[in-house]
Amino acid sequence: MLKNTISIYILIFLISFFSGCNNAMTNYEKNLYLENKLKKLSIPIKKYLPNSEVKLVESHNYKLNETMKTYVGDNMIKIKKIHYLIHEPVGFYPKKHFTIENKYTTINFSPNDLLHIDGTTTIENIKYLILTKDFIKGKILYDTNKNKIHNQLISSEYNILSKDVYIVDPSDIELYSQPINERSRIIKDKPYVNYEILFSGITKDTIRFQYREYTYDNLIKHAFSQDLTYPINTKIIRFKNLVIKIKNIGLDFIIYKIVKD
Repeated sequence: MLKNTISIYILIFLISFFSGCNNAMTNYEKNLYLENKLKKLSIPIKKYLPNSEVKLVESHNYKLNETMKTYVGDNMIKIKKIHYLIHEPVGFYPKKHFTIENKYTTINFSPNDLLHIDGTTTIENIKYLILTKDFIKGKILYDTNKNKIHNQLISSEYNILSKDVYIVDPSDIELYSQPINERSRIIKDKPYVNYEILFSGITKDTIRFQYREYTYDNLIKHAFSQDLTYPINTKIIRFKNLVIKIKNIGLDFIIYKIVKD
């Protein structure tokens, strides 16, 4: 009798155990089915891969064939040519404050918030940039042609449009890309030009200038600086690639123009 009772309890335990396993498998299968369904609803997103380019950035303090006047000690000519590696922007900043809100939450944005570019997508034939902000789960859809944000967010996990509709205030949001200095760096092993020419005055017989050369980050290179002197009646000065035409000169000033650089 005792043996029969023990056998019954063992049988009940085994049935309960395997029933639990079947339920666990059923729940797993349900979750797997739901996940696959969510993936099918997800929006196709093209990953954003910013390009880079090497660019020679030139700056100078004159215009060709424009008459200028400079006094003793001032720089007549300042020229800088530096190679930069410039990346396409990886993010944008809002030009003004705006909010995205519904009855459950309000998300605030300020001009200091960097919105990272996460990718691009097309919804109803409209192309959107997908933007993310730190500490916010949802992704923003931004129409660059109309400067408008879509009134639905994308879930971060499955890339599905949210059921909730948001109010964007103000409705037109203009963004600007990261400044060049945030996404560029000087290429130090490329040749560069960085120098200035100062007017040092005149003597009885000569016109005097000072040539100063600098490193790419504007530190003076003393070994490459030199004094330049020309006869007092000189009208055309040729130095490096420059052709300078002198129109008038006095004890403390010079009137000239750059005709070739």
